[in-house]
This record gives sequence, structure tokens and C-alpha cells, in this order.
Amino acid sequence: MNDMFDDILKQCKNTLAFKRISSTHPLDLYLGYNDLGKKTLALITNEVDLNFQSTKLIEVKIASREDGRKAVGFSLMDDTETDIFYRFCEDIYEATKSIQPENSIKVINNRWNRWINMFKNPHSLIMGEKEIRGLIGELVFLRDYMFKNYSIEKSITAWMGPNSSHKDIEIDNTWYEIKTCYQSSKSVTISSIEQLDSNIDGHLCIVELEDSNRYVDGCLTLNKIVEQISKMIIDEKVKQDFNTKLTSVGYMYFEEYDNYIYFSKNINKYLVNNKFPRLKKEKLPKEIATVSYELLLPNLREFLEEE
Repeated sequence: MNDMFDDILKQCKNTLAFKRISSTHPLDLYLGYNDLGKKTLALITNEVDLNFQSTKLIEVKIASREDGRKAVGFSLMDDTETDIFYRFCEDIYEATKSIQPENSIKVINNRWNRWINMFKNPHSLIMGEKEIRGLIGELVFLRDYMFKNYSIEKSITAWMGPNSSHKDIEIDNTWYEIKTCYQSSKSVTISSIEQLDSNIDGHLCIVELEDSNRYVDGCLTLNKIVEQISKMIIDEKVKQDFNTKLTSVGYMYFEEYDNYIYFSKNINKYLVNNKFPRLKKEKLPKEIATVSYELLLPNLREFLEEE
């Protein structure tokens, strides 16, 4: 989207004007220059009932307009950081594509506060490689298994991982716990008792990834699979739910995620029933609060489900 932002700002440069970013976006988002000649993203809205803190890099001002509406302007104070400003603009644009205008201030305020934390520590909002692989694994499972066996809407609704639920997916009286590992892995870590503890049968799902590069057909990055799934979702409310869950798990678009490139090799599903080797809370001494353990995958062959 940088090219689009560049084009808009070139059109506004000489007149210090503003131009709406998109006529199809639900919010009145404008890009241009303020009266001091600073690149500015502006939201025009009916009311502003939250405070916006400025930073050294981006100054936030709220002004009243002659038509009675409010303008919330985010102005770049250091022109050498235009790339970061564009990234911020894109994040706000994408995060609000499917929301209702009356919810805009709350959503944008939440996103802005996350950006403030990033400005304090540039690496604070970027997930580590293990988290990146884990989220890619969950999204691969949604795309390649859930969407094919359930509806997209049911799958997104059932995806509970970002909500800190004990199971990643709960649907139709069963559940799916998703683990992501390299194809050569011989074991998988169960990080809490609750992940496999249930009175109903479920499934332990192993998504196998392999390191790859951008020249391999079908390679995956976190940004790429998020975009793929977003395009698969037609219903705007479902898309909003998907974006909300991505935000809650800590995802926002960063170019750095494109440096972690994988290839999805396989998905193995194991039936977790009463015979499956797992720890259950009811059988642990009450003095034990938390437990994590590893399962040896070669020893689970009798539970492997055929597709």
C-alpha cells in the first residue's frame, strides 16, 4: 500500500490538502498534510470520547470542524521515518476495514496504544519465531482442514486459541488441539494439563512445517497466510471476527514476518480418547498446580487417524 500512500501525498503536496484514502472504506480516513506541512493521517468522526497520547514521532491532535464533526490527526514529526508512518497508516486502514463507524474510535485508540508501546520498544510487538510458527500452524489447520470439513463461518467462530481457551478449536461436540513442529520432530510438548484433558473425545493435530525460501511454490509466511484466509472470508462480520482474534493473539502486519518462510508438509491427527496417553487433572495429586509433558510421536501410531 506504500505506493498508494505515496500517490495520495504527491497529489496533496503543493496544496497542503487531504484526500480520502478509499471511497469503499467504512470510515472517513484521509491522508495529506497538516498546516505545518507534516504528513498526516486523519479520521473524521462524529464524536471523540477517548484520549490519544502523542509521541515524539507522531503527534496526535483532535480538532473541531465547522460541520460539527471531529478530526483526529496523526502527524509524522520526523520525515525520515516515513516507512514507519506508512506501516502505521496501513495497520489502521486494515484493522478498520470491517468495523462499524460507531466503533471506530475505540478500535483506533486500541491500535494506537499498541503502536505507542512499539515506539518505546520496537521489538515489543513483534512475535518470536516460535510464536510465528505456532500461529502459522493454527492458520494452516483452519485453511486446509477446518474450512474443508466445516463452514468458514463455523471454523472462525470455533477457533478459540487467541481467546486463551484450553483448546484451540471447539466445535460440534469435539475439539482440536493444534501443535506445530518440524517434520523431523520426534516429540511434541503439551504445555498444560487442560490442553488434552476432556471428558469427550478430541484430536491432537500436528502441523508439520519445513524451513523454505521465497522461491519455492506454495511457501508460507505469516503475512501471506493471513492474507490468503482474509480473501477466503466473504462475510464481513466473519472477517471482523477473524481480524479481532488475530489482534488478540498479538498479530499485526510487520514486514519482518516475511523473513520467516516455511512450507507446509503435512497434518497428522491423533484421536484423543480414554486410551490415549495423557495426564488428567482428576488423577493428579491436589498439591500439583501446573504440569507440562512431552509425547513421543512414533509411539502414538495406533491413535493416528486416517484421512
